[in-house]
Amino acid sequence: MVLDIALNREPFVVSASLLFDTIDNKNINGFISASTITDIFYIIAKGKDKSVARAFIQHIIEVLDVIAIDKQVVKNAILSDIIDFEDAVQIKAAEISDLDAIITRNKIDFTKSRIPIFTPIEFLEELK
Repeated sequence: MVLDIALNREPFVVSASLLFDTIDNKNINGFISASTITDIFYIIAKGKDKSVARAFIQHIIEVLDVIAIDKQVVKNAILSDIIDFEDAVQIKAAEISDLDAIITRNKIDFTKSRIPIFTPIEFLEELK
């Protein structure tokens, strides 16, 4: 979803932008994991360049709070029955951080989450 904005991915950029406008206007708090930031930097730098990636990350961390990926998160992810390790890390980081929801376009990989999962459009509808 963050990459949808960074890479201007149609048609997903529209709903992602609406969600970020909601966060940016301080209507809700948004979070991103530290490991996701490094992934985003790598993908943007590879597709564009490092200066674009740095600028984008600087903006994102002004809008979103960063949650840690620490030993406990990794341990919980490894011990979970979630098949995809990266998704397990995201879910366990969200659980440890006591977040209310995970917003992703890839809901299928998050079915084992104890936290509600929404697409950006579903979440915006839920806020109404």
